[in-house]
Amino acid sequence: GQSTAQIALAQLGYYSIRLEVRDGGGRISYKLWNLRVVNQAPVADAGEDQTVQLGSDITLNASRSRDANDTLSFRDLDEVVWTQVSGPVQTTITELAHGLASVSGANAAGTYVFKVSVKDRNQALSSDTLQITILDEDTPYLSVNLGPNRHARVGQVVDLVAGLQGVSSQANFAWTVSNPALVNVISTDANRASMTFLGVGNFKVVLSATEGGRTTNASVWVSVSDLTVNDVPVLVVSAPQSVQAGTSFTISTTESRDMIGLPLEARFEQVSGPALFAVSSQRDSVTYTTTQGGVATSLVRVSDGSLDSIAQVIKVLVHPSPRSLAISRAAGPRELVLGQTLNFDLAASSDADGHNLSFFVEELLTKGASLSLSGTTLNFTPAIAGLHRFPVTAYDDFDVGSSEVVEVMVRSSSAANTVQARPAKANIDLNFESTTELSDFGSASPSMDLLWVQSSGSPASIASPSLSTTEVTLPQQAGTYEFALYALVDSEWQQLATTSIVAEGAEPILVNGNSSDSGGCALALDGPGYALIGFVCAIFALFVSVLVRRKKSHVQA
Repeated sequence: GQSTAQIALAQLGYYSIRLEVRDGGGRISYKLWNLRVVNQAPVADAGEDQTVQLGSDITLNASRSRDANDTLSFRDLDEVVWTQVSGPVQTTITELAHGLASVSGANAAGTYVFKVSVKDRNQALSSDTLQITILDEDTPYLSVNLGPNRHARVGQVVDLVAGLQGVSSQANFAWTVSNPALVNVISTDANRASMTFLGVGNFKVVLSATEGGRTTNASVWVSVSDLTVNDVPVLVVSAPQSVQAGTSFTISTTESRDMIGLPLEARFEQVSGPALFAVSSQRDSVTYTTTQGGVATSLVRVSDGSLDSIAQVIKVLVHPSPRSLAISRAAGPRELVLGQTLNFDLAASSDADGHNLSFFVEELLTKGASLSLSGTTLNFTPAIAGLHRFPVTAYDDFDVGSSEVVEVMVRSSSAANTVQARPAKANIDLNFESTTELSDFGSASPSMDLLWVQSSGSPASIASPSLSTTEVTLPQQAGTYEFALYALVDSEWQQLATTSIVAEGAEPILVNGNSSDSGGCALALDGPGYALIGFVCAIFALFVSVLVRRKKSHVQA
């Protein structure tokens, strides 16, 4: 009775629409329209609802979406967009590939709803929602997974097995199938089901698991066709779950099949994770290697030349491999005279992993030297005498290295080849003297901080331990006294030389019936003046000794 009408044509095919107009005299006029519906809106599929623990990775995958007319593959859909509908906090959605996205920022427990909008080339639009429940760390959860979509032909037996997590054998399971009139369910047993399909079409199989008042669902689409009509290929992917960095691994689609026997070609696309390097590539597989740790995420699909399979996300955990340290070796002399140049050969350095080496050197003790690197040759030219200490570090391609500390003693002249420490007298008769000098005789560098330390014997008195030449007084006790000369090198005291003094005598002498220790002269033989004084003291000591012995004989008589 209306002159205007709206008609919704929901199915493909031909339609005839007739408009009749009747007047009051019973006369009729009509007009006929013939319509053909050639496009339907695509079918959006956001996947099954998920329940995960707080902190888990969240991936949104709309690869189950499809074109309702079966003329376009999922990859050919014009637009696939993910958005957040609701949730405790606003998250960030990052597109990884066509229809594949990751969610970050879901740092609060609760229920999040995400929507995928799918548009075909004729701009027909549809959408679907996905609910993700995030539980805190103390709340157990159920997880059911039926795997990727399946393909079958009419009459073929399809076996479905669900992967379960957090679900015990006491849970209640329920299987449902869309369009059950065309499905012959052979058997269902907890998380397993077998069935055949009596007609062509897309069937949605849903498994519900309920335990402790909590329910979770998983579903899978089964696309059923006959052998005379091409359908999307069946993708079967094999890949390792984890590998060590530095080793190769293969992602293979050799078990994939085409419904009418067309040859398939695999497509591999990395979407995130450490960089993968293709070692070899075949029509149905690719072999990768990587040098870094992380989760390598790839999108895999196969194509028969006209239709693509539904994409599958493959994640491979790459464990960082421990690498051997590069070993630094600097070959060359460790002693030279001021004014000369040393060349150290670093070619003996090595790396067990066979990587190329680079070198770094820095002087630590003093800045009085010139250091330069030319390939594997280190040039060392000192400007001052003394002990120079610097590390030479070898690095491999991954900046993993070790250091060798090189020490070079620089002499002020060729006459002093080593640091020498000795006393003015190495043997002392305590009946006549107990004092002498310790000296390095100018062989140590003037720039060094020195320290004399007694290392054995009864405690002696060192007058000035920090001077290169110092007086030492021994106690009236025979024995061997050892002393060491140290230098301050890179904030650490290092021993340069040792020396010893042998003390003899020290017998008590009777003077007028009283015992008395022998006296002594401080001898210093480090020059002509000291030698003369020493000679006079020796004559005086001899004279006193004769008098004392005569008096001792008189007293005994």
